[in-house]
Amino acid sequence: KGDVADQLDGMKVGADDYLPKPFSMQLLMAKIRNQFRTRDMAIRNYSNSSAIEPEKVAGNPLDEKFLKDAMEIMEKHLDDSQFTTDEFARSMCMSRSSLHMKMKALTGESTNEFIRRIRMNKALDLLKSGNYNVSEVSSMVGYSTPSYFATTFKKFYGSQPSDFINKGNTHSL
Repeated sequence: KGDVADQLDGMKVGADDYLPKPFSMQLLMAKIRNQFRTRDMAIRNYSNSSAIEPEKVAGNPLDEKFLKDAMEIMEKHLDDSQFTTDEFARSMCMSRSSLHMKMKALTGESTNEFIRRIRMNKALDLLKSGNYNVSEVSSMVGYSTPSYFATTFKKFYGSQPSDFINKGNTHSL
């Protein structure tokens, strides 16, 4: 299927590229290198930012939808400290290992790291609002003990949540 209509159909369903036969091995290798470079840049951009922006991370509409769905599911289960990667995978209609591989490919992070990032981003927003104390935020983002939440927050942002609150929200993270 080498005509333009077939290629367009392939691109519309989310293919990263379409290379009809007969193809040049040099062209194929160049396209593969470009795909790896683009994916690498997206992952670096994602890991250097605390915010998750599917449109910047995903290389195609299907991956963007996947990330948006994953974020939506996490928002629904944000305060559930018992929400596991197995339940997350079931909610995404995938096996745990498939979800892990897809997350790793798109974000460079494991499913657990993705869950932690969503929770820490929300915790930061809640702390910045100034409306909640550390214990309340801990519970709101799915941590059953404030001390474990504080340890995780410090590893993620380099600062204790209480330090952030005590400095009148001027502490830069």
